[in-house]
Amino acid sequence: MAFVALDITTDNIGENVETFHAVLISPSANAVLGDDDATVMIADSTNERVQFNSTTYSENENAGMVTFTVVKIDESERPVSVVFGTTADRAQGISLISYSVYFSDSMLH
Repeated sequence: MAFVALDITTDNIGENVETFHAVLISPSANAVLGDDDATVMIADSTNERVQFNSTTYSENENAGMVTFTVVKIDESERPVSVVFGTTADRAQGISLISYSVYFSDSMLH
């Protein structure tokens, strides 16, 4: 087994996850390549992670509404926002909406 280490530079710019590929090429005469491609994902250290607390929600039609829980994962007290929206799928009678969800610093104490 051999290890290769690459330096990651912190850029202090808020951005989405960055990706790159690491590849193995040019094997010697007595070697063949197996898994020769790997995807590397670098999570941004300056952004807060906001997500649904579940990837699946279920509700009876006669309930009148469904409630989603949006959570802020990171521990900092920086305020953040995200846009919540719906898209047309196979459900009838669902309004297409879009509005912002805010996490203010006072909500995080």
